[in-house]
Amino acid sequence: MGRLGRGLDRDETYGLDGRRRRRARGNEHAATTKTQDELELSYRLESETGSVLKEGKSTQKGNSDGEDLLTPLIEHAAEEIAGVVAK
Repeated sequence: MGRLGRGLDRDETYGLDGRRRRRARGNEHAATTKTQDELELSYRLESETGSVLKEGKSTQKGNSDGEDLLTPLIEHAAEEIAGVVAK
């Protein structure tokens, strides 16, 4: 995990209770996901001049009730964007 101000990492800063709260908030959407639900995420990265550096759309379809559809979409978008930024 990255370092926050004053050299503390996120877990040290927020402690165990903070990690539990973040994890619970992150999984709230999964609790309402049903089999065959579909989630789409669109993303767009622009330069400071407004030119489009990367644009994309990903779709994830649920295979079971309570499945996390959002995390894989965010991971994919982050990898795509990081690939452009790293160049």
